[in-house]
This record gives sequence, structure tokens and C-alpha cells, in this order.
Amino acid sequence: MMEYELDLNGYDLDQPLVYYWIVGSDDYVGKAGAGRGKRRIKRYARNVQRMTEGKPPLNGRAYRAVHIRLAEAVRRGESITVRILENCDPGELIGRERALIEQLKPTLNRT
Repeated sequence: MMEYELDLNGYDLDQPLVYYWIVGSDDYVGKAGAGRGKRRIKRYARNVQRMTEGKPPLNGRAYRAVHIRLAEAVRRGESITVRILENCDPGELIGRERALIEQLKPTLNRT
């Protein structure tokens, strides 16, 4: 079971949001639409569980670097945090995610 700290940072999981996984010295920025924040975050834990069980990822394609690193952190007992960076308007979600990836330069996002 993947345990993590959820830092809402004063934001609302039910609104469109950009989130930030922090795993040791690695990090990842992602986004979730309105009403999908809780589900999106839980999906990472489900994918890590599936990976440890030898099952395919929920998307049916391949595990991403963030899933592999999260699974590694679980095995090592490292702390994992997901922080909500901001809520934004639905039309700005993709742009805000891209801007924060550019600003933070997370190690687990594709460039």
C-alpha cells in the first residue's frame, strides 16, 4: 500500500488543479480537471499497487517514470508527498501545468 502525505496547501480538490509529487529528490507535476483531483491522486497509488502485483497499468499502455519512482519509494520506505500547487480556470489548466513544469523543472516529467 502506498502511503503519502497530501498537502492541500489551501486549495480545493474539487476544482481544476495542478499537483506536485515529491519523492526524495525527484518530483513530478500533473493536472486534474474539476471534480477529478481525489480520483487522479488515488490512481497513482492504484498503479503502484498494480505494478507490485505484476499487472498492467490502468491506462493499458506502460507505467510512466513517476509510477516507477513511486513504487521504488514504497519499497525503500521513503516519504512521499503530493502538494496541490494551485486551482485555476478549466481553460487555463494545460497552460498552467506547462508553465509550472517549465518553472520547477521536475525530474519525472517528460521534456
